[in-house]
Amino acid sequence: MATFLLTWNPDKWFESEEDEMIKVTASGESWPGTWSVGVRKQGISLGDRALLLRQHRDRGIVASGEFTSEIREGPHWNGQPGQKAMY
Repeated sequence: MATFLLTWNPDKWFESEEDEMIKVTASGESWPGTWSVGVRKQGISLGDRALLLRQHRDRGIVASGEFTSEIREGPHWNGQPGQKAMY
């Protein structure tokens, strides 16, 4: 099992459900979601670990989890039409 470090800059992308995520995960439950893996198109397997590093302010590892799907392409997280990202 491999471990990957994913990053989050809250100044560029704010999760509107952040308070709910904190409440749910603090109670011991998991929170399903997707996260960009940058330009990576392979090398992540089901069950590999992910650590989420918050950057710029209040820095540090803020979440951990595991990959539950293959890498896929989707609309870019910044919402700009026509741009794609890997998840």
